[in-house]
Amino acid sequence: MKSKTPHQKELHPQTTITTLQARIQELETEIADLTLLHETTVEHGTTLENELIDLVATLTTVARELEVGRFDVQSLRWLIDRPDELGELGRVFQTMGNEVIARDRRLRMLRVIIPTGVALSAEKDFNRLLETILIEAQKLSHADGGMLYLLTPNKTLQAMIGRNETLGIAQGGTSGVAIDFYERLLYDSDGNP
Repeated sequence: MKSKTPHQKELHPQTTITTLQARIQELETEIADLTLLHETTVEHGTTLENELIDLVATLTTVARELEVGRFDVQSLRWLIDRPDELGELGRVFQTMGNEVIARDRRLRMLRVIIPTGVALSAEKDFNRLLETILIEAQKLSHADGGMLYLLTPNKTLQAMIGRNETLGIAQGGTSGVAIDFYERLLYDSDGNP
């Protein structure tokens, strides 16, 4: 038989079993904790993955809308309110979308203004010229009605042409109809502006 060293103790078999059972219990608790941690990590990873997939899908949809000129500023509202990097990405994307919309609007305006300017420069009839200016301004601004005034030498405004599509009003200009409807909008009953 081997001799025991001084620091070795003789353990009672029941103590050894109890100690081992306690250690097994500790290990089982650690395994349960690690399993829970693993499941939580996987769940959060899946959630993050789904968020990123949704983000890419949203940005793809917005990019397609931009491509065809239908960008909705509110389509990124949920994203731009985030305080993190994804929110910053959304804000940059929204700024880009707004700039594309503004550029497209300016291009559409130029497509109207340039031909109109050319047509106006060729027009010799003053009333037709003013009427064309008002009609094109209505088209450009999507206005239902409009009024064109000229400043007189006496520093007062004189109504030259009035139009309202919904009401079917066309006064002044080449219509030959005297302007009365719009004068009431500019002056009170005493003739004051």
